[in-house]
Amino acid sequence: MKGNKIKAKQSIRPSSANISQSSRGFGYIPGVTAPIYTDMAQLFIESKQKELEYEKSKSKLMLHTESKRSKEERDILSEKYDETIQALTESHSNRMKALSQQHENATKTLMEQFKSEVSTLKASHKIHIDHLINDMSEQLQRKQEEMEDLKYKQKKEIEEIENQSQKQLQVMKEELENAYKKKLKRKEEELEKKEYEFCEKISKERDEQIKEVINKIYGECRKEQREKENKLQEEVRNLNAELENWKIKYEKSIKREDEKVKINNEIVEIGSSLEKNIMKPQISDEYFFEVSEFEALKDDKETQTEIIYHDIDTQANLEIDISVEMKEHEDRHALEIAELEEKVTEILRKKNANIQALESQLHQSIVRCKELEALIKQLKASW
Repeated sequence: MKGNKIKAKQSIRPSSANISQSSRGFGYIPGVTAPIYTDMAQLFIESKQKELEYEKSKSKLMLHTESKRSKEERDILSEKYDETIQALTESHSNRMKALSQQHENATKTLMEQFKSEVSTLKASHKIHIDHLINDMSEQLQRKQEEMEDLKYKQKKEIEEIENQSQKQLQVMKEELENAYKKKLKRKEEELEKKEYEFCEKISKERDEQIKEVINKIYGECRKEQREKENKLQEEVRNLNAELENWKIKYEKSIKREDEKVKINNEIVEIGSSLEKNIMKPQISDEYFFEVSEFEALKDDKETQTEIIYHDIDTQANLEIDISVEMKEHEDRHALEIAELEEKVTEILRKKNANIQALESQLHQSIVRCKELEALIKQLKASW
């Protein structure tokens, strides 16, 4: 019985290993070990289990010894049992007080450790935030410097592009002007050559036409003159025949002086009329030649007028062609200038887009810095 009581006491009393294990549970570090209340719950569960085991062993012991014990023994056992229970209760209460005191001390130690760790974390967090702010300010300054450098470089590039474009435009303008002058000079030479050839051709055709007209008029005049000469020769023969008749009559009537004078006068008149008739075709031929020459000159003047009008129309058409060609050159030149302006505009647009993107990044960085500053202020206010 004494041995059974000692065993029961040993089973109820917590072991030194459990006490050391539970005491080790008070070395709680936040985020490193399990919280203290888990060890206390385990300890409470173990104590309950020990009490249950004690009750079971007690019931078994009571059942086992009840039949063999006498009333006196039962009294002695009950007294001893009460003493044992009282001793166990005192030891248990002492142990629980010690555990509570140990738990309180451990809790205070842990709270002090937690406060020191929190202060350390606050200090490190503040240092980290200060480093972040410094880094962000340095990055912002670098970004601003990069923005300034990019703006300066882009300005230089735009100026170089504009200068190159102006030079290219000037060179293209000079080349177009030189090409246009050369082409215009070549056109003028071709026009002068064509005009000279045309004038030569017109003059040759005019000379040929004048020759043909002169030959035709001369042939007609010669034909008419021959016809007139034949008629005059016929008249002369008739007059000679009449003169012979008059001579015969004169020889027959020589005796009559009056008739002789009359016949002589008639002969003189006939001779003078004959001379007049002989000279008259020459005068008419000269007059006809002058008239034909006047008509030829008149036709020549009209032909020259038509040629001049035709030359004026040709020159006007050539000037129209030249103006059309000049307009085409100007249109091509304007198109090339417009293409260059579009290229320059596209380059400027891309540069502006890059600048806007960098400005947006800078704005985002500034906003982020402001957010961090607000967060730092909130953390400082919470501390």
